[in-house]
Formats: sequence, C-alpha cells, structure tokens
Amino acid sequence: MNEIVSKFIEEQKKKKAAEQLIRRKKHLLDLGLVDDANSSKQYCPKDFLEWQRKEYGYIYQDEQGYFKYKGNPVAIEVTDEEYEEICKICPPNETKKNEKIETIEKNNKLLNTRKILLIIVGSLSFLWGLISLFKVEYNRYGGDAFTGIQNASAQTAAAVDKLMMIIGMILIVIGATTNTKK
Repeated sequence: MNEIVSKFIEEQKKKKAAEQLIRRKKHLLDLGLVDDANSSKQYCPKDFLEWQRKEYGYIYQDEQGYFKYKGNPVAIEVTDEEYEEICKICPPNETKKNEKIETIEKNNKLLNTRKILLIIVGSLSFLWGLISLFKVEYNRYGGDAFTGIQNASAQTAAAVDKLMMIIGMILIVIGATTNTKK
C-alpha cells in the first residue's frame, strides 16, 4: 500500500475514533450519567419558579434539589459493553431530537395563536376607530370653565378614536407578518 494512503487512512481512523468518543461522552451527559466526583454542582435557589429554574439551566435533580454543573461536567467512564447496553435502552440523540421537535411545535402553536389574536384585536380596534369616526360627533362648547372641560374631553375622545385606528392597523400588520416557521 502506498505510504501516503496508509497515513491518510490512519489519520482518518484516529479522527473518527475521537469523534465517536466525543459523541459517546455527550450521549452519557445527556442521559445524566455524570461523574459527580470530578464535576462541581451549583444548586438552584429555593425561591426560583419552575420556568426560572429551566431558563437558568437547573435541569438535574438529586435529594438536595435542582442543580446545574459548573463549567463542563465530566461523563462517567463506561466499558464498551456497558455503553452498548445503554445504547440499546436509550439510543443516542433520540431523546434530544424529540424534545427539540416538541419545543418547535409548541413555539409554532404559540406564534399562530399570537398571530390570530393580533389580527382579531387589530381588526376590532380599527373597526372601532372607523365607526367612531363616522358616527360620533364632537361638539365645541363655549362659555364658562365647565364647558372648557367638556371641550377638552371631546378633543381627547377624538384623539383616542384616531389612535385606536392607528393601533388597529399596526396590530393587523404585525399579526399578518408574524413568521410562524423557525
């Protein structure tokens, strides 16, 4: 065999073995098989709500509560036979892919709901502004201080109706242009 080809094959084998070791350790970490002796834990504050706990990465749990690992956690050492048995029970990447798919589906449903809600609220605001623009009359009053207050409230009501039309149009545009695919 050509010397260059044999060196290339050896390098590729080493590279592939290193990639497999990285995937193996990541799979073990994803399953929560962490070497606690070589990894330091940071516990979640007791006053954190569930969404805060997840947001800040406190995803592991033991008898003391929820925690996350400081720095990079170290996966436990397992033999090839043990790892094969683990892979039979929990195939690599299957759990994370399912979680990502569920998260994407939830986000799409939330975006669709938000889009529909914005269009409905925007349409109602726009219609309210249109109806009040043509149906309501704002009279100007003359005279004492009391009629001055009436004039101010009439002008304010007119401004609010015009503002409702503008807000309605903005909400319709936001709702119609919301991207539901991420």
